[in-house]
Amino acid sequence: MITGSRARVERPGTGDAVIEEWHRAGLRLPSVARAGRLLVIEHRLLGLTLGQLTERDLQALDASLRTVLGLL
Repeated sequence: MITGSRARVERPGTGDAVIEEWHRAGLRLPSVARAGRLLVIEHRLLGLTLGQLTERDLQALDASLRTVLGLL
C-alpha cells in the first residue's frame, strides 16, 4: 500500500518506507510505502501503472519488508 498522507510521510511508522524520489516514481505527492499493510490482488484488477520506484527506494522498501516479516 502506498499513501500520500502528510502525517504518515512526516512520521513514518514501523514498516513504512518513505519514497524519497516520489516524483521520479510517478507519484503526485511525497509518499510512503506501507510494508506492514500488504494486500493480495489479482493482476487483472490493477489499473494503469503510474511509474516505478528507483533502486534507492526499492532498497528502502526491501528493508521495511524484512523488518515487518522478521527476516533481519
